[in-house]
Amino acid sequence: GAELYGSCLSPRPGAELLGAQLSPISQSFSKLAKIRRDRAALPIARFRQAILRAVARHRVVLVAGDTGCGKSTQVPQFLLEAGYRNVACTQPRRIACVALAKRVAYESLQQH
Repeated sequence: GAELYGSCLSPRPGAELLGAQLSPISQSFSKLAKIRRDRAALPIARFRQAILRAVARHRVVLVAGDTGCGKSTQVPQFLLEAGYRNVACTQPRRIACVALAKRVAYESLQQH
């Protein structure tokens, strides 16, 4: 519907332009909400605090879990969000490294 201002019954000047500008912002918020839901649904999410405590207390921490539980994509993000700046994650194949980097960048909104 038309956006009205004051006692006038005409659209506010530039209202249609504002709507066009909000569309990409709205899309970004939708993507962010979906990413957060997806991340929270991964099994590793329940262990976020335990992982962060272990990393704070120990020089080496090994994280083991089933394929697809979020070890590779979520643990680096947990660390970055907690303020760690040098995070390394190894993968057995180059293509897996590239795919992982793209996924983490996507989830952390580096590509949006």
